[in-house]
Amino acid sequence: MKLDIFKSIDNLETVEEKSFWVIAPTVALLGLAGLTTSGSYGSIIPTIISAVLCLLIPVILMIFVLKYKNYHSAYPMLCICIGAISIPVTFIFGGGFFSGMPLFCVVSTCISALCYSRKWRYFALICCILGNFAAFYYVYSFGTPYPIVGESAIINDIVFGYVFASLAAFGAINMIVVEARKYRISQDALQSYFDTRVRKEITDKALKGDLALSTGHRKAAIAFIDISSFTTIAEKMSSDLIAEFLNEFFSMAGKHVHNHNGIIDKYIGDCIMVYWLQQDDNNCVEEAIRAVLDIRKEVRANAEATFTKFNTELNFSAGISYGDVIFGDFGSDTMHDYTVIGDAVNVASRLEHYAVAGELLISNNAAREAANLFELEMVDEDIYLKGKNQAISTFRVLSEKENANNLIKKPELTGYRLHVCGCRGSFPVSGLRFSEYGGETSCYVLVKEDYALIIDCGTGLKNANQYLKGVKKIDVLLTHVHYDHILGLLMAKLPSDTKIRIFGNFADWNGKNDTLAGFMEHPYWPVGLENFATNCIVLGEPINLNENLSATFYLSDHPDHSCVIKLDCEDKKICFFADCEDANKLDPAISHNADILFFDGMFDDNDEVSHTGWGHGTWQSGLSFAKKQKIKKLIITHHNPEVGDHTLHLRESMARETFANVSFAKTGDTYLI
Repeated sequence: MKLDIFKSIDNLETVEEKSFWVIAPTVALLGLAGLTTSGSYGSIIPTIISAVLCLLIPVILMIFVLKYKNYHSAYPMLCICIGAISIPVTFIFGGGFFSGMPLFCVVSTCISALCYSRKWRYFALICCILGNFAAFYYVYSFGTPYPIVGESAIINDIVFGYVFASLAAFGAINMIVVEARKYRISQDALQSYFDTRVRKEITDKALKGDLALSTGHRKAAIAFIDISSFTTIAEKMSSDLIAEFLNEFFSMAGKHVHNHNGIIDKYIGDCIMVYWLQQDDNNCVEEAIRAVLDIRKEVRANAEATFTKFNTELNFSAGISYGDVIFGDFGSDTMHDYTVIGDAVNVASRLEHYAVAGELLISNNAAREAANLFELEMVDEDIYLKGKNQAISTFRVLSEKENANNLIKKPELTGYRLHVCGCRGSFPVSGLRFSEYGGETSCYVLVKEDYALIIDCGTGLKNANQYLKGVKKIDVLLTHVHYDHILGLLMAKLPSDTKIRIFGNFADWNGKNDTLAGFMEHPYWPVGLENFATNCIVLGEPINLNENLSATFYLSDHPDHSCVIKLDCEDKKICFFADCEDANKLDPAISHNADILFFDGMFDDNDEVSHTGWGHGTWQSGLSFAKKQKIKKLIITHHNPEVGDHTLHLRESMARETFANVSFAKTGDTYLI
């Protein structure tokens, strides 16, 4: 507590705050001194009362300020009390009431000039005058002053000296305080429009009387950060909501810019121009990129809350360039603008226009400064920026590189690896609210050496390509043929020289064996299944797929003859209940003591709409089933397309309170089997 008090006092800024912590303890000490001397003089009772008040009131106000930090109320109260109860102070100097009264009337009145507002200041002055006149009248009428020669003349001197000295001092201090307050307000106002460093330079020049236009040359990193599709967003909002939307983004972006020592140059509609001047001890490109990445991270983290509040998504694009600039004052004799100009500014602006939503593009010059710190990807196509005769090399910033010194060499992977390529249910979604858990529909890939097993071909199939390099044989297992589980076939780029087999419960689909062929035939789609060999499975009978790998299909309660799948992989049991409403209806032996269970947790037990009969489970029922079946690892999947990352985070946290080894599937997750 002691350290906190000293820290608080050390951080004081305003005149009122500093004055309070000088005056309040002083008055309390004077009140204490008054208690020890009041018995020597005539007017004992009012003196003791005022001494006690002089001691208690400052102490009470100090405690109040330490707790609530409210100087606006405490300081005027202190000024008023000093003026009204300063009687004992007059006795401390040994001259009695008449000799000490003028001095302390002046002091108490002058203190009132330091009050925050004009209203409080004059109220404190009036209280001081009335309080001191009342004290003067009481002691003069009822007290026993020392015999003094020419008493009437002295009284007149006291009265007139008090009035003129007090009012003169009050006026002088009031004028000084008002001017100081105006200066501080003007500085605070400038701070709202200019960066602190720019404001200081402008102020220093003004104090020196040198406001002439001046410029300098420096290397700098320039960034333009622009809200994506703002025109479309603004059409759906009221003007007040647009202002709130913009200000929230600007405040958040400004926080990260300042954290990384950037200077906000200007706001251009929904765009921010920022620059970092190169210093001897900093990499200004690194600072610029980190600021933008931090903004992107917070935008994604708050995506769900933003969508809920504004009924629209917030995303932005950014461009960063590095090079020589001219910085300083530009404009006319009557109006200046402190900014930076140069080719680097133009390039950064053009790159931002070229970038798509969520993308950060940097120039070749900036890439040279950042290549060792960030994962960069060269933009494939040539970019011809407006005003440039030649294409420039442009790079996309993906992420921050890991510290090479902290990397742990990973062991060689020789077993099966299971990758989640899509885990969304019913239909694919996109947007920042779905960026963490993913928006692609069901697809899982099991890979070992030159073999791959794909379970379901939802839109996540397009993410599978990165895991299929060098694969010579691919097997595909389809739990059923609802669109969200086969739509990826329309966009798949599977290796053309690879042998591909598809297994599914096709024979039960109205007796047809060409379900997929019908899905991908003319006029619905121009490319067929010529390279695929479809195979009808037999329920309950294992299919040997690869070395130490077999799959068994079992009918589930999901509509249209859907199946759950059990994989026996090496010595592990992996079950996919990705579309199943009541897993308790299945044979318990299928999943009992499974190493990994992918469970359909599309809905929530507390949903207002009843989903009975829809063919999908809840994440809570998955927890109960996993405990009952002694599942070692539970993965909730087939996420509701209407539920964003924030809600899934909350559900995952609550799930772990019930079942420790549970996670909600995310696109990009990998499991070693």
